[in-house]
Order: sequence, then structure tokens, then C-alpha cells
Amino acid sequence: MDRDGTEHDGPLERDGADPPDGAEDAEADPSDASDESAEGVVVGRRSESSRHSRRSFLAYGGIAVLGAAAGGLIGYQVGTPAGKSSTRERVVRVGAIVPRRPPFLGQGQELVRGLDVGVKEVNDRKGIGGVPVELVVREVPGLDEAGMIAAANGLVSEEVLAVFLPFTSASCEELTILSEYGAPVFHLSTAAQSAILAEGGELANVYRCVPNPAGYGKRFAAILARAVSAGIVGPQARSATLVVADDAEGAALGTSVGAAVEQLDWTVVQETVTSPVQDWAPTLETIRQAAPGAIFLGLTSPEDLASFQQAFVEDPVPSLVFATQGPSVPEYTDLAAESADGVIWSTPIGTIQDDISLPFRELYERKYKRRPGLSQAGAAYDLVLMWAQAAGAAKRPTKFSSMGKIVPQLLYRGVSGTFNLRGEDRIALGFPSDTKDPAAGLPHLTFQIQDGRQVCLGPPPYQDGTLQSPPWVATT
Repeated sequence: MDRDGTEHDGPLERDGADPPDGAEDAEADPSDASDESAEGVVVGRRSESSRHSRRSFLAYGGIAVLGAAAGGLIGYQVGTPAGKSSTRERVVRVGAIVPRRPPFLGQGQELVRGLDVGVKEVNDRKGIGGVPVELVVREVPGLDEAGMIAAANGLVSEEVLAVFLPFTSASCEELTILSEYGAPVFHLSTAAQSAILAEGGELANVYRCVPNPAGYGKRFAAILARAVSAGIVGPQARSATLVVADDAEGAALGTSVGAAVEQLDWTVVQETVTSPVQDWAPTLETIRQAAPGAIFLGLTSPEDLASFQQAFVEDPVPSLVFATQGPSVPEYTDLAAESADGVIWSTPIGTIQDDISLPFRELYERKYKRRPGLSQAGAAYDLVLMWAQAAGAAKRPTKFSSMGKIVPQLLYRGVSGTFNLRGEDRIALGFPSDTKDPAAGLPHLTFQIQDGRQVCLGPPPYQDGTLQSPPWVATT
């Protein structure tokens, strides 16, 4: 919705016949597209040209409802309105803004693939009210404000019915643009929404689908206590070095994690770095001199984390290494190789390895010939299906004000856990930080890489292994 109150809802309709059988399966991997500008890459049901009005879509009626926990989607077929040719192809468009250069390359690929699998599943179940969904990906080189704004405006011009974002720019101006447009926006940036709301901004249709990052400190502290109890870390080594990015989000993360560690009567030293990190030598020199009991790496880039680990194990000290969600991306283990064994990492939104996520994991592996990572791909898949559930529940899913009433009331159980957006400021609740009910929030999962395998250390009831002493601790 613009400042003048004009509401911009409405999908697209395209001319042209349906594609031949098998044509969709023959499409190239959308995540392999390379684009240095905010150009659109279309994924899903393809069409030719010519927009159609929101009024025409509403005339079709019908909705579709789905849920991962329920085992799929209930489709309601709709007829062709009087006076309309049956050869007309109606399309519902949704959009995504994805950075596609280091340090976001691997994460961007995971996100696009997860969205693609989600769109395919919705379309396999007859789309939204019998209308196929089409994903438009606006690729940006990085997270600079100009590129993100251009991409947001591009999606507005495409009249998309929803937007999915893994990251935001520092200013978050693109969120303001999309909020004014009115379509629901589902993003995974831990700092953006809180910053805007703290300044008095309004983001009525914007949903932060990842819990508060305070869970990192609690999970790190829990691992430290467990390591001391198990004798992995000696009582004399109760100090931690926190390595965070030299930006506002890094500062906030360092503060929250440091406070949690200090409650254990551990001492805390904080180091800041600029990502991408060109040289780990100065930081590693400080760490080796201090020989802390644990190292916390508050960086998102898998490349940064992998290069740290490779350099660290060349001359290690007996410290636990605990990272944020970067090792969830397969790129991390590809780069770090055997040096990754023993690394502990955590994520506020991760793919639970259970029967609910199994169909997604199998579909992803069948299409992309490798297993999905443990965070972004599953989260992106969930966001598509959660939006589709809301669209299915809405009498007029193209009316953004109706969607704005439905989305905040959802309790959606996806492959990442339960998305509960009923909390303050439309921020997803986390388990166990925000709620003690595992069925009412997204679990903040902690993993350790053990002999090349990702082992979940908790929280209960999701753990499938126990903490082990890293190989470099046993040899130093």
C-alpha cells in the first residue's frame, strides 16, 4: 500500500498454452543462474507475456490449503470464468531477493533451491486455487542499499503476491518499500525488523521468520557447561574469545553472547573482524596467546568460517570452536574438509531431521543430486508453504489486507519446526528461548560435526548424539 492508501494487490495472468508434459522437469537449476544486477530469473510454471488484472483472478474463486505436518496440500480446482478462453494461463507470482556473490554465494544457492522445491510442491498440488505459482528471483551482487532497493522495486513492478528475503541491507529501506506495497514479506534477517521498529517505523505486513539471536548466547553457554561437566574443558580454562563482525549486528551479538557466558563466571574477550576476512593471522595470534577454553565465531559467511578453521588447526590450542549457522551450508564442509571435524555450530532456524522433513530432503536430493544444508534451504521451503497455507485460508488471497489478518495467526509446522508469528512485532518465537513448548516455536538447534556427520546436540527432543571432544583438543 502506498502512502496515499492505494492498495497494490493482484497476481498476473499470461497468454499461451500449457507447457508440454515434462517441460517443467527439464528446466535448468535456477540457483545456477548468474546475474550481477537485479534482473529477474523466473522459476516454476513459465509463461509468455501480458499481465492480467487482480479482478480477473478474483473471479476464479477457490483456495488451496497446505501444511507440511498434514502431509501436503488440499487443492480446490476452479473453473474458467464466463467469456474467458480455456487456453489462457493464469499465474500467481511470488518474488525473492537473493545475493549471489561471496560471502553469500552458498547461502543464496541454498535459498533459491529451497524456494524452488517449495514452489514445485505447491504446483504439484494444483497451485493456489488451481492457479500455478511462479517464482521471480531478483539477484543482487551483495547487500548494498541501491541494489536491494532496485530489486524491491522490480518485484513491486512484477505485482508479486509475496516476497522472500534471506538478508536485508543495513538501512533496510527495501523493507519499507515492500511494506508500502502491501504484499506479505517473509525474511530471515535477525536485526532488521527490530531496528526499524525501534525507530518508530511501521512494517505491518513484514514477518521476521527467525527468532531473536539471543538464543546463540544461551546455546553457547549450555555447551560450555556441558563441556566442563564432561571434562572436555578444564575448570582452569574458563575464558572465551568472541569473534564478531565489525558492524551493528556483530556488536549486538557479541553483547548478548558475552552476557550469557559471563553468567557462568567465565571471562570474555571480544575480537572484531571485517568480512570477508582476508587474513586470520592477527586474530589467531591473539587466540593462541590467550588459549581460551572456547572460541565463539559470530560470522555468517561459510567461506570465512572455513578459512578460520583451516588456519586454526595448523597450530591449534585446546579450545572448543563454536560457530553461528555458516556450517549449515554444504559449502562449509566442502571448503573446510577434515578440519571441520569437531566444530560445534548453532542456528535459530534449522532443518529438523525427522519424518516431517524427510519428503523435502528426498525431493531436494533427487532434484539437485546432493543433500540440502541444515538451515536456509529448509527455511525457504517452509516460507513458501506457509505463505501458501495463508493464501489457501484467505477468501481473497490477492487482497493484502486479508492476508495481513491471517498470517499473524498462523501456527505452521514446517521442516524447521513451528512458525509462531503471534508474538510482538511479528517476530517468530524460538524454542526454548521464547517458549518452553517445542510445538509452539522454532528450535534453536546445535550441531557438532563428527567424522563428517552433522550430529544434533539439542535441544531435546531433537538431539541424536552427544558432545565429543574435538580432535585438536585431544592432541594439544
